[in-house]
Amino acid sequence: APAPIVQAAPSGVYFDHLVVIMMENEGISNICGGNPPPCNGANTPYLSSLANSYGISQQDLALINTSWPDYYGIIGASIFGCPSNCYPAPGSVTATNLVDRFEAAGVTWKGYFENQPPTAGCATSDSEPYTYIHNGFVLFQDITSNAARCNNLVRANPSGCSVTDCALVNDLNSGSAPNFMWLSPSDCDDMRGYSGCSNGCTSDGSASCMKAGDNYLKSLVPNILSSTTFQSGRSALFVTFDEGIGYCPLNGSSENCVYAVWAGPTAKTSYSSPTKYTHYSLTKTIEVNWNLASLTSNDAGATAMSEFFGTSVQSPDFSITANPATMSTTPGSSTTSTITLTSLGGFTGTISLSAISSPSGPSTSLNPSSVSLSSGSSSSSTLTVTTQSSTPTGTYTITVTGSSGSTSHSKNLSLTVSSSSDFSISANPSSIHLSPGSSGTSMITLTSLNSFSGTIGLSAAISPSGPSASLSPSNISLASGSSGTSTLTITTQSSTPTGTYTITVTGTSGSLSHSISLTLTVSSVGDFSISANPSSLSMTRSSSTTSQITLTSLNGFSGTVNLSVTDSSSRLQS
Repeated sequence: APAPIVQAAPSGVYFDHLVVIMMENEGISNICGGNPPPCNGANTPYLSSLANSYGISQQDLALINTSWPDYYGIIGASIFGCPSNCYPAPGSVTATNLVDRFEAAGVTWKGYFENQPPTAGCATSDSEPYTYIHNGFVLFQDITSNAARCNNLVRANPSGCSVTDCALVNDLNSGSAPNFMWLSPSDCDDMRGYSGCSNGCTSDGSASCMKAGDNYLKSLVPNILSSTTFQSGRSALFVTFDEGIGYCPLNGSSENCVYAVWAGPTAKTSYSSPTKYTHYSLTKTIEVNWNLASLTSNDAGATAMSEFFGTSVQSPDFSITANPATMSTTPGSSTTSTITLTSLGGFTGTISLSAISSPSGPSTSLNPSSVSLSSGSSSSSTLTVTTQSSTPTGTYTITVTGSSGSTSHSKNLSLTVSSSSDFSISANPSSIHLSPGSSGTSMITLTSLNSFSGTIGLSAAISPSGPSASLSPSNISLASGSSGTSTLTITTQSSTPTGTYTITVTGTSGSLSHSISLTLTVSSVGDFSISANPSSLSMTRSSSTTSQITLTSLNGFSGTVNLSVTDSSSRLQS
């Protein structure tokens, strides 16, 4: 079957993948033994070392001193009826949330919850050590009432796991990890405690719970940081707590300061900051990263945690697009296109717009001629192109330019002015990506211009040769003012060389002929990863030891992998 055309997630400002881990009920002074740096908790050596290695906030505040609002407050940028009603019924809030923003922007997401009863689903009641009040997603009606969204909420530790929270770790090593990943540990692992826990965490706030939670993260976080997603891409890990103890060692105040650490390849190392943040700052950071619009005044007014990221951060910028980018008209008439400006990398400012035609002839106007953008927002202007009765027929390039200070971007549009009947041809998408031995499609659209009617024959050619192309149907009959479509199918063989190909689709009707060019990229992406657990072995003479070697398919790889062992000393047998 033809490969589906999937909207790609936008590249993030700070990261392309984010894992958030929310722990429970300990303030920064509990975890770090005071105000970091350094972080030196008596019961939390691993969390302390993570903070000292990467970036920690000295003043990150909980939203309120009770659990669930600190979870759903991040997802919805509001604690809604709290404090009068902090625990409404699951699925009762109809507000727009981050999941709505993610799916509209092509950002993939998934939630992982230790010990939730279903393997996948919206778990809206307690089943200790799982509790639904540590799942911020299930407050929202458009999540709990949507089966596909509920299926994105999965048990982090299904039966048969060989590593801590294998559902999360396996996804991170799959080559297709979601862009946004949320993890809520169980009450045995998150330091909250439960009487049935076997790891010693039976009492909230106890040293044994802190030690158990620290050991849990010690078994999990290294697997996250060493995963394929973190080793091969721009990824970040954020570890924090829902609420603290009403104390902030930075200033000795009653502010509810919590441990909040950014780690991973895009995070700064050995970094700390006294800047005041809240859980809404995490929401804001996510929105700025993927150019998502704010949900409420809370996240709109929050400060993004941009200072914790290094040189891979995208500079503030904007993009400019046009719809349609191909226009047609007759002498003495006009046509329009919508010009859209989008904030990138937290850009904020006013953009001035101008348009010019080459060659000269048609006149242009933009309404409005300037637009103002806030971080993550978009705005549009209407381009109107007008011809006179004396405007020569032919093809014109309309260049729309947006400028803000020293930043300037342009978009070229095509205008066809014709006085006789004609037709236009377009393709969507105009770029196709395939692997050898697969196929993909593009929709070819033919449109009647100036009362054209007739039959148009379609053909396709590929340069250089290799892939094959077919059109269905290969003939389109148009009535005056109508449009018709044909499906272009591109097929590669397993032997098709990788590289870039040009596909030219030509429509012909009598003496009229028009072509459109598409780009085909053929690339082999199938691969596999190999890991060892443990990766360091020790033994005495005349004995034996073992290590588990794990091979994982990446990007659709399937096949047989031959294994061999080499001993540099030539004195061991394996």
